[in-house]
Amino acid sequence: MHQLGIAAIAGNRTRPSMFTMNAVDTFNPSMMGGYSMGQTGQQIYARAKAAIATFDALVGRTAKIANKSARQQVIDTYGLSESGNKDKALYMRNAVAGNVGEVESYTPPNYLIYETRKGPDAGRVDKLEAFNRNFASDVKTAEDTYGILPEPVVIEKLVMVAGEPAASTMPGWVLPVGVVVVGVGIAAAFGVFSKK
Repeated sequence: MHQLGIAAIAGNRTRPSMFTMNAVDTFNPSMMGGYSMGQTGQQIYARAKAAIATFDALVGRTAKIANKSARQQVIDTYGLSESGNKDKALYMRNAVAGNVGEVESYTPPNYLIYETRKGPDAGRVDKLEAFNRNFASDVKTAEDTYGILPEPVVIEKLVMVAGEPAASTMPGWVLPVGVVVVGVGIAAAFGVFSKK
Protein backbone atom coordinates (compact mmCIF):
# COMPACT_ATOMS: atom_id res chain seq x y z
CA MET A 1 0.00 0.00 0.00
CA HIS A 2 1.37 3.38 -1.00
CA GLN A 3 1.16 6.45 1.15
CA LEU A 4 -0.20 9.44 -0.66
CA GLY A 5 1.22 12.89 -0.14
CA ILE A 6 -1.31 15.60 0.59
CA ALA A 7 -1.25 18.84 -1.36
CA ALA A 8 -3.04 21.95 -0.10
CA ILE A 9 -5.53 23.19 -2.67
CA ALA A 10 -7.72 26.30 -2.43
CA GLY A 11 -7.75 27.18 1.23
CA ASN A 12 -8.25 24.47 3.81
CA ARG A 13 -9.17 21.59 1.45
CA THR A 14 -6.53 18.95 0.81
CA ARG A 15 -6.27 16.32 -1.91
CA PRO A 16 -3.83 13.53 -2.64
CA SER A 17 -1.05 14.50 -4.98
CA MET A 18 -0.44 12.21 -7.97
CA PHE A 19 3.26 13.08 -7.80
CA THR A 20 3.76 11.03 -4.63
CA MET A 21 2.62 7.79 -6.32
CA ASN A 22 5.08 5.83 -8.39
CA ALA A 23 4.72 5.97 -12.17
CA VAL A 24 3.59 2.34 -12.51
CA ASP A 25 0.60 2.88 -10.21
CA THR A 26 -0.24 6.28 -11.69
CA PHE A 27 -0.63 4.93 -15.22
CA ASN A 28 -1.81 1.42 -14.42
CA PRO A 29 -4.91 0.61 -16.56
CA SER A 30 -6.78 -0.67 -13.50
CA MET A 31 -6.25 2.71 -11.83
CA MET A 32 -7.62 4.35 -14.98
CA GLY A 33 -10.94 2.53 -14.89
CA GLY A 34 -9.99 -0.18 -17.36
CA TYR A 35 -9.05 2.32 -20.05
CA SER A 36 -6.70 0.52 -22.41
CA MET A 37 -3.64 2.50 -23.38
CA GLY A 38 -3.78 3.34 -27.07
CA GLN A 39 -7.58 3.01 -27.32
CA THR A 40 -10.07 5.82 -27.21
CA GLY A 41 -13.41 5.54 -25.47
CA GLN A 42 -15.04 5.47 -28.91
CA GLN A 43 -12.93 2.46 -29.92
CA ILE A 44 -13.86 0.60 -26.74
CA TYR A 45 -17.51 1.48 -27.36
CA ALA A 46 -17.26 0.03 -30.90
CA ARG A 47 -15.76 -3.18 -29.47
CA ALA A 48 -18.61 -3.35 -26.95
CA LYS A 49 -21.25 -3.04 -29.69
CA ALA A 50 -19.52 -5.73 -31.77
CA ALA A 51 -19.21 -8.07 -28.77
CA ILE A 52 -22.93 -7.73 -28.00
CA ALA A 53 -23.86 -8.45 -31.64
CA THR A 54 -21.57 -11.51 -31.68
CA PHE A 55 -23.10 -12.82 -28.46
CA ASP A 56 -26.65 -12.36 -29.74
CA ALA A 57 -25.82 -14.18 -32.99
CA LEU A 58 -24.36 -17.08 -30.99
CA VAL A 59 -27.57 -17.29 -28.93
CA GLY A 60 -29.51 -17.62 -32.20
CA ARG A 61 -27.19 -20.40 -33.38
CA THR A 62 -27.51 -22.18 -30.02
CA ALA A 63 -31.29 -22.40 -30.45
CA LYS A 64 -30.73 -24.34 -33.71
CA ILE A 65 -28.37 -27.03 -32.36
CA ALA A 66 -30.10 -30.27 -33.37
CA ASN A 67 -29.25 -32.34 -30.30
CA LYS A 68 -31.33 -31.27 -27.30
CA SER A 69 -28.80 -32.28 -24.61
CA ALA A 70 -25.90 -30.59 -26.45
CA ARG A 71 -28.05 -27.48 -26.86
CA GLN A 72 -28.92 -27.51 -23.15
CA GLN A 73 -25.24 -27.94 -22.22
CA VAL A 74 -24.34 -24.75 -24.12
CA ILE A 75 -27.29 -22.92 -22.53
CA ASP A 76 -26.14 -23.99 -19.06
CA THR A 77 -22.45 -23.24 -19.65
CA TYR A 78 -23.07 -19.66 -20.76
CA GLY A 79 -26.01 -18.93 -18.45
CA LEU A 80 -28.48 -18.24 -21.23
CA SER A 81 -31.34 -18.89 -18.84
CA GLU A 82 -29.62 -17.30 -15.80
CA SER A 83 -29.42 -13.55 -16.39
CA GLY A 84 -28.63 -12.91 -12.71
CA ASN A 85 -25.60 -15.24 -12.50
CA LYS A 86 -22.57 -12.90 -12.37
CA ASP A 87 -20.19 -15.68 -13.37
CA LYS A 88 -21.91 -16.42 -16.69
CA ALA A 89 -21.76 -14.89 -20.15
CA LEU A 90 -25.36 -13.61 -20.34
CA TYR A 91 -24.84 -11.46 -17.25
CA MET A 92 -21.68 -9.96 -18.78
CA ARG A 93 -23.47 -9.33 -22.08
CA ASN A 94 -26.23 -7.45 -20.26
CA ALA A 95 -23.70 -5.50 -18.18
CA VAL A 96 -21.85 -4.40 -21.34
CA ALA A 97 -25.19 -3.47 -22.93
CA GLY A 98 -25.95 -1.36 -19.85
CA ASN A 99 -22.68 0.56 -20.32
CA VAL A 100 -23.43 1.03 -24.04
CA GLY A 101 -26.86 2.37 -23.11
CA GLU A 102 -25.23 4.79 -20.69
CA VAL A 103 -22.91 6.09 -23.44
CA GLU A 104 -25.84 6.45 -25.85
CA SER A 105 -28.00 8.29 -23.30
CA TYR A 106 -25.98 11.44 -24.02
CA THR A 107 -26.11 13.62 -27.13
CA PRO A 108 -23.54 13.33 -28.57
CA PRO A 109 -22.61 9.91 -27.15
CA ASN A 110 -20.33 10.20 -24.09
CA TYR A 111 -17.43 7.90 -24.98
CA LEU A 112 -15.45 9.24 -22.01
CA ILE A 113 -17.47 6.86 -19.84
CA TYR A 114 -15.18 4.08 -21.09
CA GLU A 115 -12.09 6.10 -20.28
CA THR A 116 -13.05 6.82 -16.66
CA ARG A 117 -14.66 3.49 -15.77
CA LYS A 118 -13.72 2.04 -12.36
CA GLY A 119 -14.72 -0.86 -10.14
CA PRO A 120 -16.76 -3.75 -11.57
CA ASP A 121 -17.39 -1.86 -14.83
CA ALA A 122 -13.69 -1.94 -15.74
CA GLY A 123 -12.72 -4.61 -18.25
CA ARG A 124 -16.26 -5.77 -19.04
CA VAL A 125 -15.71 -5.60 -22.80
CA ASP A 126 -12.58 -7.76 -22.48
CA LYS A 127 -14.52 -10.29 -20.39
CA LEU A 128 -17.41 -10.47 -22.88
CA GLU A 129 -14.98 -10.92 -25.78
CA ALA A 130 -13.32 -13.81 -23.89
CA PHE A 131 -16.73 -15.42 -23.24
CA ASN A 132 -17.59 -15.00 -26.93
CA ARG A 133 -14.44 -16.85 -28.05
CA ASN A 134 -15.30 -19.88 -25.89
CA PHE A 135 -19.02 -19.63 -26.72
CA ALA A 136 -18.31 -19.60 -30.49
CA SER A 137 -16.02 -22.61 -30.18
CA ASP A 138 -18.59 -24.65 -28.21
CA VAL A 139 -21.44 -23.75 -30.58
CA LYS A 140 -19.37 -24.70 -33.64
CA THR A 141 -18.37 -28.03 -32.06
CA ALA A 142 -22.03 -28.83 -31.30
CA GLU A 143 -23.11 -27.83 -34.83
CA ASP A 144 -20.37 -29.94 -36.43
CA THR A 145 -21.15 -32.93 -34.21
CA TYR A 146 -24.97 -32.90 -34.21
CA GLY A 147 -26.02 -30.60 -37.06
CA ILE A 148 -28.60 -27.85 -36.95
CA LEU A 149 -32.37 -27.88 -36.99
CA PRO A 150 -33.96 -27.15 -40.37
CA GLU A 151 -35.62 -23.81 -40.91
CA PRO A 152 -39.40 -23.96 -40.38
CA VAL A 153 -41.43 -24.14 -43.59
CA VAL A 154 -44.53 -22.00 -43.95
CA ILE A 155 -47.32 -23.78 -45.85
CA GLU A 156 -49.98 -21.52 -47.26
CA LYS A 157 -53.38 -22.99 -48.08
CA LEU A 158 -56.43 -21.35 -49.61
CA VAL A 159 -59.48 -22.02 -47.47
CA MET A 160 -63.04 -21.28 -48.70
CA VAL A 161 -65.60 -20.73 -45.98
CA ALA A 162 -69.08 -22.13 -46.74
CA GLY A 163 -71.82 -19.54 -47.15
CA GLU A 164 -69.60 -16.69 -48.28
CA PRO A 165 -70.29 -15.51 -51.82
CA ALA A 166 -67.40 -15.69 -54.21
CA ALA A 167 -66.09 -12.36 -55.35
CA SER A 168 -67.61 -11.50 -58.74
CA THR A 169 -66.02 -9.44 -61.47
CA MET A 170 -69.30 -9.18 -63.43
CA PRO A 171 -71.34 -5.96 -63.17
CA GLY A 172 -74.68 -6.30 -61.36
CA TRP A 173 -76.87 -5.45 -64.42
CA VAL A 174 -75.58 -8.33 -66.62
CA LEU A 175 -77.63 -11.11 -64.98
CA PRO A 176 -81.10 -9.45 -65.22
CA VAL A 177 -80.49 -8.46 -68.85
CA GLY A 178 -79.39 -12.00 -69.65
CA VAL A 179 -82.58 -13.44 -68.12
CA VAL A 180 -84.78 -11.09 -70.21
CA VAL A 181 -82.90 -11.99 -73.42
CA VAL A 182 -83.27 -15.74 -72.74
CA GLY A 183 -86.96 -15.27 -71.91
CA VAL A 184 -87.62 -13.39 -75.18
CA GLY A 185 -85.81 -16.08 -77.13
CA ILE A 186 -87.93 -18.86 -75.59
CA ALA A 187 -91.13 -16.90 -76.23
CA ALA A 188 -90.16 -16.43 -79.87
CA ALA A 189 -89.46 -20.14 -80.20
CA PHE A 190 -93.01 -20.99 -79.08
CA GLY A 191 -94.56 -18.56 -81.45
CA VAL A 192 -95.73 -16.00 -78.93
CA PHE A 193 -94.74 -13.27 -81.37
CA SER A 194 -96.31 -14.93 -84.46
CA LYS A 195 -98.18 -12.86 -87.04
CA LYS A 196 -101.95 -13.10 -87.20
